[in-house]
Amino acid sequence: MPGQVRLIDPVTKDYRFNSSGRIVGGNGIQQLVYLALLTVRGSSAMTDLGQSFTNVKVIGSNYVSLVKGEVDKALASLINQKKIQLVDVIVSNNGNMAKIDIKWKDIATGTEFSNTI
Repeated sequence: MPGQVRLIDPVTKDYRFNSSGRIVGGNGIQQLVYLALLTVRGSSAMTDLGQSFTNVKVIGSNYVSLVKGEVDKALASLINQKKIQLVDVIVSNNGNMAKIDIKWKDIATGTEFSNTI
């Protein structure tokens, strides 16, 4: 298992295995960001882990700033620990469906990543 952690497949939400059935490893910081953005705040034993996108109920004039605020809250712990830097949050919507593109940087490696919700 090369990598720091067991890799969670974003499609199946399960651990990823290679064609030989062995565990696939991944980057620890990427997994922390992924879990912070995927987990609903208050649904895990870690009370501060996760996001509360459901707090944004109406797509109004302040919708984008509210969503960006929820992303900031979800990633605040990692940002405050100087593990990541939030680069950009791009919010787009199509009717009542929203797409959130989050660009962030792993401070230790200087590598930029993105997650889409």
